[in-house]
Amino acid sequence: MHTNHRDRLRAKALENIDALNDYELIELILFSAKPRVNTNDTAHLLLDTFGSIAGIMSASPKALAEVDGVGPQTAAHIATLSKIIERYNTIKDSEQPKVFSFADFKPKLISLFKPCKEEVFLCYFLNKQLQVVGRRVVCDHNPSSVTLKLEEFAKQVVLNKPHAAVIAHNHLSGICQPTPNDDSATERLAILLELNGVQLVDHIIVTENNAYSYFHDGRLDQIKNKIKNIL
Repeated sequence: MHTNHRDRLRAKALENIDALNDYELIELILFSAKPRVNTNDTAHLLLDTFGSIAGIMSASPKALAEVDGVGPQTAAHIATLSKIIERYNTIKDSEQPKVFSFADFKPKLISLFKPCKEEVFLCYFLNKQLQVVGRRVVCDHNPSSVTLKLEEFAKQVVLNKPHAAVIAHNHLSGICQPTPNDDSATERLAILLELNGVQLVDHIIVTENNAYSYFHDGRLDQIKNKIKNIL
């Protein structure tokens, strides 16, 4: 009986998730954490205890675990989902302008990278009008160093076929001036993009309160001239 109920609720969500009421949405969340248990009563109890979906998502894992039928595993599941939503909203609220310019991107990138505890390389794909049409992470996450995943990045370039690209990454040191490793990474990415007919518009290094532009400093032109001699 539980299986049929879950199948019907999943089908309802696929057809029109907006038609689901609050306790049905909570039930769907609970399905993954409690695969063999009737979650209807637990969903109602969670809403009764915390008053709303917002109350559930803002509750501490300890408070969630104390609700009858929840326990540590389900509490951790709900808390993890809540944290994902929180971080998504942080990124959403700091989305970049639709058309690239360093002046417009600078404050948005500073806001985007501010919560990061590790170095991250991002690539923005642009069309001929320099409108942003996509964003991809192009490195492994590591708190002390960054490793570019060039093979995966190349697949993304071929798949998305952008006209141009902008690279951005953060310096946890607080110093936004480029290092020799930054120059090397810029050169490798520029070569990869050039071989795929994509223009590298800029490489931006971001710190907590500032940002550096390879293009505006003239450093990108130097790298592109070097690449011409190589290719």
